[in-house]
Amino acid sequence: MILRRPSDSLVLGFSPSTKCRVAFADTTETSHAISDAHGCGPASEYVLAGILASTALMGADVRRPGESLGVRFDCDGLVAGGYAEIAAGGAMRGYMRRKRIDECENDPAGSHERLVGDAWKVQAYFTRPPDEPDAKSVFRAEPATFRGLVEAFFLESFQIPTWANVGVRADASGVTRATGFLVQCMPDGKFEEFISRMERYTSEETLAAVMDDPVLETMREVLDLPDLEIGASTTLEFRCSCSRERSRSMLAGLPLRDLAEMAASGATQSVTCHFCGTTYDYPPEELRSILAKRKKG
Repeated sequence: MILRRPSDSLVLGFSPSTKCRVAFADTTETSHAISDAHGCGPASEYVLAGILASTALMGADVRRPGESLGVRFDCDGLVAGGYAEIAAGGAMRGYMRRKRIDECENDPAGSHERLVGDAWKVQAYFTRPPDEPDAKSVFRAEPATFRGLVEAFFLESFQIPTWANVGVRADASGVTRATGFLVQCMPDGKFEEFISRMERYTSEETLAAVMDDPVLETMREVLDLPDLEIGASTTLEFRCSCSRERSRSMLAGLPLRDLAEMAASGATQSVTCHFCGTTYDYPPEELRSILAKRKKG
């Protein structure tokens, strides 16, 4: 059995002897799809690919209907920040605040520090099924590396020892590969043995081997987990959760005065999704209907 998939995926594994959990994410095609939808240049796409791979790993346990993890990334680099989200079923979406950074387009990976700055300031939002409370986690990752995001997230939110590695290959034409993996020591695991492997888990050689040949045998060898077993696999893809119903609810939630002005203008109002660019049009008669229901409510 192999880890490689014909499309992007999030794959989980477990080593019974060490009680270590492994997660592997490939977000290459998802990065391309979102970047194309938003008109990102190579530099912005590079950072987007990194935060998508990081978010996929951070959302490894998002599986139940109605669950999602949304992560807002702020930084003092040229991209300013962005957002990435993973929902149950593998739907991903996101955006970057700055779409083009001309001075970094020719060498995105080599411009990492200029693009993201010194530190990430992160807000992670857990949306859970209706009968469970949502949750929020706020933390800082310094220096501003992609793997640092993953490690800080699990440490701050769950106190789970985690070592991660996230790699994005990109050139002047855009992203060519975006993958990441993590290894976690479970509560009943061999923590001292886990610590002794840290250099292996976070080495550039390990990341390169996994990126170039992400098969089960390679993962077992480079992570030194000979009994690694593969479990759940989820296909990842750019899929937005927006809908006409949601945009209508957004309009209905506007201040009454603003809604009344829209209805009185006699013009069609448009609501455009910030994630996928889909536009929903509302003619005057529908706006008046929304206003009437709002007044009754």
